[in-house]
Amino acid sequence: MANFSIDSFNLLTTPEPTGKQLGKQYTNFVDAVEGEEYSAEFTAMAMDYDDRYVMLHWIQTMLKGSEPELDELNWDIVHSITWL
Repeated sequence: MANFSIDSFNLLTTPEPTGKQLGKQYTNFVDAVEGEEYSAEFTAMAMDYDDRYVMLHWIQTMLKGSEPELDELNWDIVHSITWL
């Protein structure tokens, strides 16, 4: 899967968790026990440099029970993009 730099986009909204269950290659929140790492998807609306609206997707790794604040997460690398 390709990764994209956030520098290519202008964020229009703050990244928010989707609550989506991720594929089998990930440990989801509901499957993790306290203190175990899990993956969570976040999305935000943005505009690319050609003025096209996109939905950016990130997969963040968290520690169940010790989740960081959103501003503490690394948003530099976008996991995937949906052009709208």
